[in-house]
Amino acid sequence: MKRIVFSLVLFLGFAASVSAQEPTAERIKPAGGDFGLGFKITGLSNVNFSEWDSDHFAIPQLLGRYYISDKFALRARLGLDMTNLSSHYDNTTADDRPIVPITADSVIDTRFKTANFSLFPGLEYHLASPATKMDPYVGVELGLSYIGKTTDKNTTKINTFDATSGAQLSNYFATTTIETPGGIGFGGNAILGFNYFFSDNFAIGAEYTIGTTYTKVGGLATKTITGTQGPGTNFAPIDVLLQYQTENSAMNSKVRSTGGVNISIFW
Repeated sequence: MKRIVFSLVLFLGFAASVSAQEPTAERIKPAGGDFGLGFKITGLSNVNFSEWDSDHFAIPQLLGRYYISDKFALRARLGLDMTNLSSHYDNTTADDRPIVPITADSVIDTRFKTANFSLFPGLEYHLASPATKMDPYVGVELGLSYIGKTTDKNTTKINTFDATSGAQLSNYFATTTIETPGGIGFGGNAILGFNYFFSDNFAIGAEYTIGTTYTKVGGLATKTITGTQGPGTNFAPIDVLLQYQTENSAMNSKVRSTGGVNISIFW
């Protein structure tokens, strides 16, 4: 019995010693004057700074923090999406009908581009936690989103030839360009989140926000078609200009989550 009591006292003394040597929350977590940078890693190979395909106000995006004190931190979320897609299709087909065997050359080039940007400044209040490595916080943020215009360009070339003589039977070459105006968005969110510090100034965490956003996109859209077409080598010009008004506005409230691992580094 004495051995058990002695062993228990020895174990409690060792645990108290280890606990006394454990870094405190102030030594692990950021303090006044510290900076932080956060971003999301989706999967193991893709670093994603935005989710513009679903929501121009979605989180996570690149997140910067500056601690004005141990409890309060200024923050700013930055969203950036620049899309420039292009594709090329080149094909030659043959039609061996007995009356007029023909071949056709088809070339299609497409290109789509747009650019979007958002900035959300805000304020965090970091709550006290009995767990030295856990850093829960609440906050608010207001934001602005710039939604850029989209340009969709499609070039099509189709020429047909007599497969026997090689004479050109028809031609079609046209470039269609559609430019759609962008717009702006406003939003405000209440924030609930946490960081868990694995080591000094390095943490993972997640955020949830609830708020209201308003977006308005529209203006004068333009569609142009230029090129040539006609039978044989008789090329007739194609010159079409269409303009029309577009407008789309929306207001909604959402609860959003990072939905992944949110890495934060502080210094």
